[in-house]
Amino acid sequence: MATPRYSITPCCPQFGTTQYFRLTLPPEFNPFVDGVYQYEGVQLDEGLILEPGACYTIAKSGFTGGTTYPLIDLGDFAQIGESGCADAACLACNCYMLIPCDGSAIIYTQNVDYERYLNSFIYTYVGEDFAGCVYVIKLVDTNCENVVNATPNAEIECDCLLNCYYVGNTNGFFYVDANDTVIEVSAVNAKPFVRVCSKIQPVPQNSSVDYQIVNTGACVEGECAEQCYKLVNCEDATDVIYTNSSSVVPYVYGSNNVVKISNREGCYLAQELDPEEECNCPVDVLITTSYADCVACTGYTAYKLTNCDTGDIRYTLSDLSAYVDKVVETDCGCNLVELIDYLPANPEVIVVDYVFDSCSKCAATYYLLRDCSSQEIFGYTTADLSAWIGDFIKIPNCDVCLTVEETREPGSLTNITNYEVYNSCDECYDSFPCLCSIAWPDVNGTISYIDCNNDIRVITGLDPNEQYGKVCVKKWITARSPLYYGDCTLEIVDQQNVYTCPVVPYPKRPVIPGYTTPTCSTEKYEKITCKSSEILYKTVLEKRYGISNCCPDEDDKWLIKKELIDLQAAVDPDYTCSPVQTCCTATPSCKCGCNN
Repeated sequence: MATPRYSITPCCPQFGTTQYFRLTLPPEFNPFVDGVYQYEGVQLDEGLILEPGACYTIAKSGFTGGTTYPLIDLGDFAQIGESGCADAACLACNCYMLIPCDGSAIIYTQNVDYERYLNSFIYTYVGEDFAGCVYVIKLVDTNCENVVNATPNAEIECDCLLNCYYVGNTNGFFYVDANDTVIEVSAVNAKPFVRVCSKIQPVPQNSSVDYQIVNTGACVEGECAEQCYKLVNCEDATDVIYTNSSSVVPYVYGSNNVVKISNREGCYLAQELDPEEECNCPVDVLITTSYADCVACTGYTAYKLTNCDTGDIRYTLSDLSAYVDKVVETDCGCNLVELIDYLPANPEVIVVDYVFDSCSKCAATYYLLRDCSSQEIFGYTTADLSAWIGDFIKIPNCDVCLTVEETREPGSLTNITNYEVYNSCDECYDSFPCLCSIAWPDVNGTISYIDCNNDIRVITGLDPNEQYGKVCVKKWITARSPLYYGDCTLEIVDQQNVYTCPVVPYPKRPVIPGYTTPTCSTEKYEKITCKSSEILYKTVLEKRYGISNCCPDEDDKWLIKKELIDLQAAVDPDYTCSPVQTCCTATPSCKCGCNN
């Protein structure tokens, strides 16, 4: 006998599709009428797949005939309405999308209280996680995932600011315009990018991948404001180009931020301006190529190292720009450095110990020669001094005693063929003569020397223009224009070696100046004679070589003085003048004597 068959269709699509069943009661009871019922039973192990608490539309659907359908118990259902799934009791299966104004993550809820706020802004609480203004959109025919408990609050007025958004690389999106209207942008119109004024952060289609959505600031009179960007040279941060060109926008916010510009050399990083930075003289630019980063644009800078001995090759990204075409010594020996412009395989970190001009110079052994007394560096040499490391040597015709050290940092090389070896610095300096000398201090007023006891003497605070000495020295260290006056004399005073300069006797005059100058002092006679001699010498230079005297003004005065003192010198101081009779008034022919 035929049995009535019933269809059961979930109000919410996520709970499946239409199924069929029959009742455990006899058909004549016919307990069901078409309407909406809530399933209050438990999850069935077999038979119908029903969701406890879900709402279903149940309707009579013919008779079973020979087909067997699952039996269900009438007590598992409660009738809640006759208006189908539009009944308020079934609205809980619908999904509400709440889009925060501040760009926070989208909120999903099934709270039917949001039904009255569709396509508008409402203040919302989500527990302690969120409190703010959201835009409400109802989703239909979709599964509602990651649902949370959200509560609207109409007592708090809210609205979102109208901001300009850059939207790039989407398969379409929607946004809310100034009139609180949802605007959908198709995939065709969305690519490669658009700028829109929206009260919410635009929502891309689910199929969008690697999209960019950037809030670029408030809209002005409902439109995106003109924006300034900067292009910074990858290799010179002071080379900055400012531009308002919209063609730069996708490179500022996209993944390829480094570009090449038409008619300009180099690579530039596209960026927004820093806070408070001025858009200085913006220009139009034409982008020709874009890159992921500066390295991809400029090319790799790497280095190839070839071992001088083995020929083995190593690569590095370490900065060896200062050593290109030179030989560096590392932990792996001497290596020639070459610049390459590609990314090498297995680059290593290279630490440079020393640098040389060639492989042969890198292979050489160097010795540092240092003054054993003052410790000043004398020079470097490649002469084999390995047997004298730590000893003391003296190079012939060099007034310095040297220590020998091995080094890998050679400076200017000194050629050494002959040298004398000593056991100590004092022994070496003992071979030096002790000389009496004078010298002038350096420009700082300092003078220093090694005395005859092999001690260093340093005197400061001297006048650089005044000579210092006479002193007994073996070597001047800090001094200018030294002069020598022979060997010093050694004396033993209180069991100490005391060296003194030799006494140089001054020459004695063979005659006493002024013996013919009864009318002037010796000093004045010498002064006048010297002055007149200089004038006569200059006269000879002028007449013989054409060298003119630059100061002839007082020459005549000194020559006259010279003649006067010579005339006075002609008078015999021992002559006795005898009086004679005056006759000058007697006759014109009378001669007058010394008294007239």
